[in-house]
Amino acid sequence: MEAAHKSNLIFEAVSENRALKVKLLSDIDKNNPNKAWYFTNTSSVPINLIESEAGLDGRILGFHFYNPPAVQRLVELITTEKTLEEATAFANEYAKKLKASGREFFSKNEKKMLKEHVISLLTLRIPATPNIYDLLWSYEDASLWFFTNLKKPCEELETLFLTSFNLKLIRLFPYTMTEFFGDLTADEYETFINLAPTTLME
Repeated sequence: MEAAHKSNLIFEAVSENRALKVKLLSDIDKNNPNKAWYFTNTSSVPINLIESEAGLDGRILGFHFYNPPAVQRLVELITTEKTLEEATAFANEYAKKLKASGREFFSKNEKKMLKEHVISLLTLRIPATPNIYDLLWSYEDASLWFFTNLKKPCEELETLFLTSFNLKLIRLFPYTMTEFFGDLTADEYETFINLAPTTLME
């Protein structure tokens, strides 16, 4: 921020939040004695509203880079009725110099940034795919069938039933099924609970 307080030209590219942009630019302008020009990269907030609410009075214009800038080499200039002619002229010349830079290839870091940017945009636009599971619950029989072999969903289901219904689910493996539904005699049950793994081969 200290650098912005000393600058004559300030590019703003914070998130598309009108209140945030207005506060940021007005705070900078209050601490900047240079009557700086402000170029905003906004694509949705009207420039005239930022201008009036931040008290910039003709010293701001829209300098909007199309996304991703490294691929779509287009700049949109947006002015208001009050925008200073010299600021508009400077913006036009600056945009032309960017075009005349003549660069045709990206550096390794630019390619990496471009890839991350595209992935980020696509992630925001693609709706999340919900996880859908089949569940059968017979309250009368105190039984529940949950068709998945994934550990995490099973744990979440157990937590849900414990917190919502105060019911503790017991996973039915061959051992637990025998324990609860095996209809064992006392001697058989005693043998069963004393079962231990056996090493069949070294």
